[in-house]
Amino acid sequence: MFRAMPRLSTSLILALLFALVGCGGRSVQTAPTTAPAAESAPSERSHRTLACAATEGLRVGLPRPFLYEVRHGQNTSLLFGTIHAGVAAQRALGDRCLEAVKRARILLTELPLEVDQRLIVSAMMLPEGQSLRALVGDARFEQIAARIDGAPPELLDRFAPWAAVVAASVEEMKQIAAARGGDRDAVMDQEIQTLATRFGVPNDGLETPEAQLALFTEAPLAALLRMADRSFSEQGYAEGVELFEAYLAGDEGALHEMSDMDYLEDIAPEFLEAILPARNRAWMPRLTDELQKGGVFVAVGAGHLFGEDGLLELLAKAGFEIRRLTFD
Repeated sequence: MFRAMPRLSTSLILALLFALVGCGGRSVQTAPTTAPAAESAPSERSHRTLACAATEGLRVGLPRPFLYEVRHGQNTSLLFGTIHAGVAAQRALGDRCLEAVKRARILLTELPLEVDQRLIVSAMMLPEGQSLRALVGDARFEQIAARIDGAPPELLDRFAPWAAVVAASVEEMKQIAAARGGDRDAVMDQEIQTLATRFGVPNDGLETPEAQLALFTEAPLAALLRMADRSFSEQGYAEGVELFEAYLAGDEGALHEMSDMDYLEDIAPEFLEAILPARNRAWMPRLTDELQKGGVFVAVGAGHLFGEDGLLELLAKAGFEIRRLTFD
């Protein structure tokens, strides 16, 4: 299960690591995120139905985004599977579907837009006296340092193992995106949230930053080291390229297959259960309540959508009609 999790299904928190940590001359920011001032919301916004606008005169996005209509009676909402780094929201959805964000009754994301960055920075850092190099070994430390270009070694040595592994993986995905014509510095979830806020659309998180961070701060070190070894190998890089291309192509089957992380099952079964299936089930009461009312735009990592414990299957079992939207 979840083979590509470090690149696809990590949270918005993890995609923000490079915005928070001083790399390439940037400094750590400790002030909470401030939302932009709201613009006038469209007067025709519906509170019960939501759909992509007609394409005439609007820039189009990907032909097959991971975008699904969720229907309950006459009420409709949209569920969108994001990739947290490397693809801009404009590129994925185009104007036609970003218009739906502006007209939504509510935007639901993994986390709210306003997250206290001090909480993240604190979780990323080891306690005084501990060393990342000592915990992961010289070879892994150098592999991480090579991927986080510009991070001072003394700062990197203070990183918690989970933060270092995921930061290196996110940076590698950004490099893959740049090489494959993607949007290197894009954080898709945050772009959607900022757009919603600008148009006065409420944005609620499906979980708290504390709960999401706990998934990684409590992960077994052995699992993190095995993830690092897999991610930093030639096979891991090739999987990252395949994942990025599968996302752009809208290939559900490939994306589902690449969510396999069985290589961790013998040492961290609880972590595998916690990272996607348990979270999906925990989100269902809120999702069910809001989706029944209609007019919701849901944006979560695409890895949450597929499989027996994926949101598409869980919502179908809960009585919702699910239809994928494509624009070939």
